Amino acid sequence: AISTVNPQFTAAIKFRRIFYFYASQNVFRRRTKLFGSGL
Repeated sequence: AISTVNPQFTAAIKFRRIFYFYASQNVFRRRTKLFGSGL
């Protein structure tokens, strides 16, 4: 049972990867907007 991968655990990892990916994109977009308005 321990050797088998837990589906909920793998799903949580995938969700975290997607969440951090979108979060980083949102931060990058906000920075570009701030720089654009500043210039």
